[in-house]
Amino acid sequence: MLKAEEALHVEARLYEEWLEARDLIESRIAETIERLGSDGLPEVARYISEGGKRFRGFLVILTAKAYGARPEDAVDAAVAIELVQAASLAIDDIVDVDKIRRNRKASWLVHGIGKTVLSSLLLIPVAQRMVEKLGVRALYHVIRAWEATVRGEILDVFLVDELKPEDYLELVRLKTGSLFKLSLILGYLSSERKTDNKIRLLEAYGDKLGILYQIADDLADYARYVRGEKEKLDPGEKLYLKWALQQDENPIRAGLQYLAHQTRETAAITEKLGLHEEYTLIYKYIPVFMTRKMLEEGGLHNQYEELLKTKQ
Repeated sequence: MLKAEEALHVEARLYEEWLEARDLIESRIAETIERLGSDGLPEVARYISEGGKRFRGFLVILTAKAYGARPEDAVDAAVAIELVQAASLAIDDIVDVDKIRRNRKASWLVHGIGKTVLSSLLLIPVAQRMVEKLGVRALYHVIRAWEATVRGEILDVFLVDELKPEDYLELVRLKTGSLFKLSLILGYLSSERKTDNKIRLLEAYGDKLGILYQIADDLADYARYVRGEKEKLDPGEKLYLKWALQQDENPIRAGLQYLAHQTRETAAITEKLGLHEEYTLIYKYIPVFMTRKMLEEGGLHNQYEELLKTKQ
């Protein structure tokens, strides 16, 4: 991992990059939804798409820059992946009967189930069209990632009670890792460098990022549930609890220890990505930055950082 002084410098640079990418993505999302027209239910699509950390879209733009492309070359792909993510969350809320999304009422409660479903379904082909300019390979990866995401959602919603605790990580790879891998691939394909070897390495890095993101999310939600701040555990969070209890009698400690280990493994892959030195340092720090942001919602970020310092 990075030394303390080096980490502070990289974090400042990463945070600045994140804010710039978010501004660009938000602007383009607004333009895209405006072009849907009245028959595209723009008010519903806008509601579905608002909010969120934009980590996936950010990774598209950052990866494009890391391989020599401009943000403008990758912004459509970044928006596409955010629209796909927003659509999947809106539908997921209906299936799970979740009433809160991104600190406000879920879309189905505000706009109704019919409009929410149809608007979500419309966003998928809109996103695919935005990726078309990157070529057939990019579309192939988009379709494959969406299929994996939906399969993960099916497992999560309908079959989770039949899954064993050891199936948790595979569920996470499908449900969350798929779009993180896609983010890195689309960013890479926005540049001029297009070798299969790099794509495989980026998939490995993205897979681990997805695991970090989802475990941190489930762990933060579990911590909030224990404190009485969350009404119930979702099916995936219940499976997390079963998985964590196999690792340690304390499910919070188990999750934090796994996250610290996974963070180091993810950072180790960056040396093989062929990035410029400044971006190699940034990509080493992304796992820490992202995981900490997710854990802040459960008040567990300080414990995570302490583990990173002590588990060398």
